[in-house]
Amino acid sequence: MNRKIERVIEVPEQAKSSKDLDFEMFTNFLTLYKQAEEFEKQFQFEKASECYLNLAQSLLKDGNRKGVGPFFTKGALCLHHIGKYHESLEYYQRALGMTEQLGNLRGKGEILTNIGLISFAQGDLDGALDLYKRSLDIAEQLGDLRLQSQDLSLIGIILRDREDLDGALDHYKHALDIAEQLNDLDLQNGILLNIGVILIERGDLGEAVDHYKHALGIFDLLDDLKVKDQILPNIGMILSDRGDLNGALDHNNPFLNIAEQLGDLTLQSQISLDITSVVVHVLLLAFYQI
Repeated sequence: MNRKIERVIEVPEQAKSSKDLDFEMFTNFLTLYKQAEEFEKQFQFEKASECYLNLAQSLLKDGNRKGVGPFFTKGALCLHHIGKYHESLEYYQRALGMTEQLGNLRGKGEILTNIGLISFAQGDLDGALDLYKRSLDIAEQLGDLRLQSQDLSLIGIILRDREDLDGALDHYKHALDIAEQLNDLDLQNGILLNIGVILIERGDLGEAVDHYKHALGIFDLLDDLKVKDQILPNIGMILSDRGDLNGALDHNNPFLNIAEQLGDLTLQSQISLDITSVVVHVLLLAFYQI
């Protein structure tokens, strides 16, 4: 491989391990890789999967089995996004076999988690739980905190579906502790939202509001309007149910501003109705107190 090219172009690790590619093959490989990434960014997952799987086949033809697994995994993930679970599972299994042959435990753990997501999507909760636990064991063995946090959260989702709210909450809180160690704001937010749902279901409304406000503060840092518009109505709903109508209005009004910024007319209409309902409630209370 031309080392000057490698210094100028961002080269995927899988390509760096293929030393026998000639210049033309190498540039074609990079072009296809960049196309795959671009398709994925544009949510054109079917086209992206075709590119990633073609890259895997080109490495196999070159005799490079070491670099194939990650491209099978990427292709499988794209197929998963568009609901092609059978095909996705086929490529995950091929990638899993290669990671096991190479002794790549980290890769194995990540693939087990992804296969678990397919099992969950197909309604096989027992199979998903087993896969998540196997991945968690590997993550703990390797000290991979990010994978540990993800697997603990996913186990929490299954426990919640089984109505084991205490078990789900324990797993979510453990996952949150790890996410905070990593200072991973995105990971923290997803977990905080799940904890909020559990607390509402348990009737711990005050604690649920605290978690939602914590998440809201992080989303302010990330400037993520889309997710903020999921949190604000939850806080408003809880406060309204608890009789804190002023607090409910304080959270519904910025929710309406976000919906307007996002241009979501349906959401704007629903929020306006919610705000009107709270205002009417306040006026009725004031009327009957006079």
